[in-house]
Amino acid sequence: MTTDDDRAVALELDEHRVGVLRITAPPGNVLTPQLMEEVMAALDVFEARQGRVLIVGSGVPGVFVLGGDVEHVVDGGASRFVAYMHAQRELLDRLDGLEATTIAAIDGTATGGGLELALSCTMRVAARGSRLGLPQVRLGVIPVGGGTQRLPRIVGRGRALDLLVTGRTVDVDEAYEMHLVDRRADTGGATLVAEAMASQIARASGPAVRAARRAANAASGDSFPHGMAVEAREALALFERGEAREGLAAFLDDRRPDFA
Repeated sequence: MTTDDDRAVALELDEHRVGVLRITAPPGNVLTPQLMEEVMAALDVFEARQGRVLIVGSGVPGVFVLGGDVEHVVDGGASRFVAYMHAQRELLDRLDGLEATTIAAIDGTATGGGLELALSCTMRVAARGSRLGLPQVRLGVIPVGGGTQRLPRIVGRGRALDLLVTGRTVDVDEAYEMHLVDRRADTGGATLVAEAMASQIARASGPAVRAARRAANAASGDSFPHGMAVEAREALALFERGEAREGLAAFLDDRRPDFA
């Protein structure tokens, strides 16, 4: 399915329910209120069609998403800023909360709200030549789309503060070293790498993938015993619903499993 030609957001789903959501709002894919509404509508369609993996990318060469709509906020004062902040948080929380695994395919600059969008995805792939950062302090503000919370959980407090208080951007190699991105790609190749990852995920058990994500998330801030309890609960649930039994039986029978 693809959105109307005059819209800035296009969504395509293949037969394996792998979706590619592409933002094309040149020159910078700025997160205007209208663009965020279009992304939200595309997520509605993706969920309605029971998508399994979603890749978020850009149709603008050299750009992922440059950030928030500064002009919109400045022109409206504090009340508009608050409304914009809530709209951005609603979108990014929605993306973060999808049952489907999400992959940000970064082929170009991802700064400010653009990096916050990528941080809301399960994983991130970045192509060489891309730059990533949260430069909001240079404008006298801080991230409002969850960047101050998601970034430390992904890269650690010290590395997160380095980016947050300096406002500097990093290249792909440094981003990979600090675990800000999970895989690197050749220039222009982030979507291809993301598609290869998505294909592997789509072939796995959907319930098991979601269980693994929930168990891993429990390691982010909870105690080790609590995380182990979550792991045990998720593993048992997979046996109770038959997903694990099917997967193990298929392995012994040397056949492809019939997962949910």
